[in-house]
Amino acid sequence: LSGPIQPSGGVSGIFAQRTGTYRLDISLGIIDIGASQDPLNLVVNGGSVATNSAPAISAGAFAATNAYGGAITVNLNSAPSIMTNGTNAHGVLAQSWGGRGDNGGDHFFSDGGDGDPGLAGGSVMVNSSATITTSGAGAAGIVARSHAGNGGDGGDGEFASDGGDGGAGGNNGSAVVTVLNSGIVTTFGSSAIGIAAQSNGGNGGDGGSGGFIAGGGGDGAYAGNGGTVIATNSNIIQTTGQSSHGIFLQSVGGFGGDGGSTVGLVGWGGDGGSAGAGGAINATNNGTITTTGNYAKGIFAQSVGGGGGAGGSAFGIVALGGLGSFGGGGSTVDVTNAG
Repeated sequence: LSGPIQPSGGVSGIFAQRTGTYRLDISLGIIDIGASQDPLNLVVNGGSVATNSAPAISAGAFAATNAYGGAITVNLNSAPSIMTNGTNAHGVLAQSWGGRGDNGGDHFFSDGGDGDPGLAGGSVMVNSSATITTSGAGAAGIVARSHAGNGGDGGDGEFASDGGDGGAGGNNGSAVVTVLNSGIVTTFGSSAIGIAAQSNGGNGGDGGSGGFIAGGGGDGAYAGNGGTVIATNSNIIQTTGQSSHGIFLQSVGGFGGDGGSTVGLVGWGGDGGSAGAGGAINATNNGTITTTGNYAKGIFAQSVGGGGGAGGSAFGIVALGGLGSFGGGGSTVDVTNAG
């Protein structure tokens, strides 16, 4: 795409979102450009975009249930100008979401069904030379994120039956999120981050309940890992609001599913699922970052492991509670400031 883009009335200059199929919305024109898991590439060469409320440029890959999020690439070449005004009106939004697993079915006189696993989001790349100005609470300059889907919960089993096990959380360990910024980014508003990038694992599904006469709760599922997050800035980032960090990078492991509970004459709780680990973080600043609001960091980078699932409870004449599981670890965080 090249040349000036002049939407009005809060219409997005470029809006791309995938819900089963990609949909590229340019002002009033709508073009389908791919299947649910194909890569999505947006290229803007120069021009200008101004909106009153909606994001100016967004690229989304929202996978349906049991589908992987596709890869996203956004290239903003020849220094285009992007201006937004409104709450959460990001200058650039690029995101890929993996599908959530379906829940298991409930059953009488038989075990509950197991939940389906969540699936991974795709890698996201934003390479921007744009001059971006946003005005509004939560209106970031550039947002790039990938999120794996959560696992489905196990179904309940009634009358001498066990609950189903939860589905595993989607693993985003291979979903790399990268932002390369060579433009000028300015934000006005609280929690309006200059550059935000995330790659998060999916949560494990909870186990279903069981019992009544005898039976156990289903086990909670293990969670997925967060992916690697990379950001490089070689120009100017300026933020003015409270909690408006210059660069915010995060990789979070998913939380393990909780074990299912049981009530009956004889029963046992399900075990909790293990948590996912956070991925590696790499931030490099070769430019200038200025923040003037309270609690606004120049660079905030963190890798966080998820929490382990709790064991399920059990009530009965003979009863045994489930085991809780362990939490996930963080990974390396490497920040280089040469600005």
